Amino acid sequence: TNQAYESRAAKERQAALVTFEKEGSTLEWLARDLQDFSAITHTQRAATAAVIADNDPDIVALVEVESMEALRKFNSSAFFKKKRFPYFMLIDGNDPRGIDVALLSKHPVTHLRSYITDTYKTPKGATVETFSRDCLVARVEVDKKPITLFINHLKSQFQDNPGRRKQQAKRVAEIVEETFPQNTSSARFAVVGDFNQVPSDASLTPLLSRQWHEDILNRLPAQDRWTHVYAKNNVVKSVSQLDYILLSKSLAAKMKGKPIIERRGLARYKGLDKFYPDTAPRIKNVDKPGSEASDHCAVFVDVEV
Repeated sequence: TNQAYESRAAKERQAALVTFEKEGSTLEWLARDLQDFSAITHTQRAATAAVIADNDPDIVALVEVESMEALRKFNSSAFFKKKRFPYFMLIDGNDPRGIDVALLSKHPVTHLRSYITDTYKTPKGATVETFSRDCLVARVEVDKKPITLFINHLKSQFQDNPGRRKQQAKRVAEIVEETFPQNTSSARFAVVGDFNQVPSDASLTPLLSRQWHEDILNRLPAQDRWTHVYAKNNVVKSVSQLDYILLSKSLAAKMKGKPIIERRGLARYKGLDKFYPDTAPRIKNVDKPGSEASDHCAVFVDVEV
């Protein structure tokens, strides 16, 4: 009967939620057709939170957040204790797997704009969504002074489509210029996120070649700029810079010290010691693959506002 089905479905949803909170899983009970990527475990979420909490930032941009409910559970005293963030924002994006960009902040978020409905025409004339996830524009008030973030997660290299990534990079640059048409260089903003390619790749040129920002990782020696570990069967094949903080010229001028690429959340992959030694510090409980915060390194910058 329908009543029996609803009762059984409710029990299955509850069991799936318990499994997700303890071990990580894809949320099949949400009736989404999700690609079965590796689950994120409680240990990995705790390590990710520790990476953030240890650096104690005022504002954090996140990628690959499943939902507002997942963000709410992550941004909790269970993970952050007294360092949880009072403001957090997420708009469900275009990725069919339910991975979105998001924001955590100690300061009020006074404006939010999504570009999930933005489209462009392919060379074959098809109209497609510009962004794989979103270009989420968030204005944060820090001591009554606005800072605008453009949070991105560009097309991945899985089933690569450089043309789409290039269109995304171009559109991000246009959105910044549309937001600050008169004062792009002097405005206070940052373009941040996982761009899924190295700085020299042609697909990022429309954004990285703009003169109104600075890729702050360029303040580090070239060999120290990598933010991502590519490992296959837990053996490192390469490291590269896929993650970016592009500060407007006005914010870059107020940057204090050098950027921090936080590598303590990396597992001890075989072969990683050539780039980051096994003896180098790790976040508590991070050790073998499966315990890491991420295969990406968080990037932090300190700006005097």
